[in-house]
Amino acid sequence: MARTKKTPFPPWFTTRADGIEKRYIRLGVTLTSSEAFRDLSNSAVRIYLNMMMEAGGNKDFTFPCHKYINYMSKQTFFTARTELVNHGFITIKQNNRSCLNTQLKRFLKGTKFEYLTLHKLRHTNATLLLNNGVDLKIVSDHLGHSDIQITAKTYTAVLDSSRMKTAELMEHILTEQTPNKHQMLGIG
Repeated sequence: MARTKKTPFPPWFTTRADGIEKRYIRLGVTLTSSEAFRDLSNSAVRIYLNMMMEAGGNKDFTFPCHKYINYMSKQTFFTARTELVNHGFITIKQNNRSCLNTQLKRFLKGTKFEYLTLHKLRHTNATLLLNNGVDLKIVSDHLGHSDIQITAKTYTAVLDSSRMKTAELMEHILTEQTPNKHQMLGIG
């Protein structure tokens, strides 16, 4: 069972009065003598120990890979990271936009839609909604904008073309229903 109380370091290991350091990690004999830990490459051990310090005891944290690329090659870093995943020391959650864009590009490769990104699809969605008469407030909520003004400023051109369509529609309605002067005079 894991310890719930932090044990202070001896005074010769720390400069803090309470002995609790956030930038140090303690490796138990169980971890360092485990077969899985001994099978790791030096690069993987180095990354794992640095990750433990970066995490500061948190189980979930953002993996600052840019720091490790500074002192080892990118290929070595990614090989070591894969090794840590395969041995069960870390798990990687990838749900960011760049990962989704990569999957989208892979899916669209070889089609006439290769140029599309998630951002372009978002704009296309909003434009189609506005052009088909969906209320600006609903589109703003749909996009997750905090203020309707953000949507209005972003889609000004679309709104202007909608205004033109509305003006043309009103002109058509009024010319069809309004009698012209010949009809009013009863001539024609």
